[in-house]
Amino acid sequence: MRAALAGLALLALTGCGSLLGPSGPAPVYYGLNAPRAASGAAIDQQLLIDVPRASLDLDTTRIAVMQKPNAVEYYADVLWRDRTPQMIQTLLVRTLDGSRRFRAVAAANSGLRADLLLLTDIGHFEAEAYQNDVHVDLTMRLVHAADRSIVATRTFSATAPTASKSFDDVVAAYDRATSDVMVEIAAWAANAALQTAATEASRIPKANRTR
Repeated sequence: MRAALAGLALLALTGCGSLLGPSGPAPVYYGLNAPRAASGAAIDQQLLIDVPRASLDLDTTRIAVMQKPNAVEYYADVLWRDRTPQMIQTLLVRTLDGSRRFRAVAAANSGLRADLLLLTDIGHFEAEAYQNDVHVDLTMRLVHAADRSIVATRTFSATAPTASKSFDDVVAAYDRATSDVMVEIAAWAANAALQTAATEASRIPKANRTR
């Protein structure tokens, strides 16, 4: 009886393994570089960056490619190191923190107190094989952390040509397009924060400023 049960258990395990099919090659993981943003006037505010919002086809570690308009597919055997929204959040934090403009920059879940919050909607983050380029499109909203009132909003878009069909060239184009957008966002967010701080300071009575 025990031998029969052991045989059934082995058969069941063997059957489960066959359902999974043969294992393919291990995926290759790719990441992108945070660019160096321009420095400038210091801002005495802390900025937190929320996880970007994305559609289901982009909220993944898979790397998107469009062979024709409005049809998203994915490259085989390659993945981003993190889900696309989390990867873009990390790049935003590193880029804006590297500019040294804000008193502090961190992810929204860091636990730090925030003066400002940066919100992102990912419109495009895919290779466009039919046009031999990569398209990155991010809509940004800078808001007051206390009441979520909007300070500024703007959409940033960039494309970068792919030198060839080689996936290394595709990733290089992803890197260039994303870097272009990140540098623009860093400058825009800092300037918007400065303008808001100046406007708010001008509303304070002069007698209160000297106390």
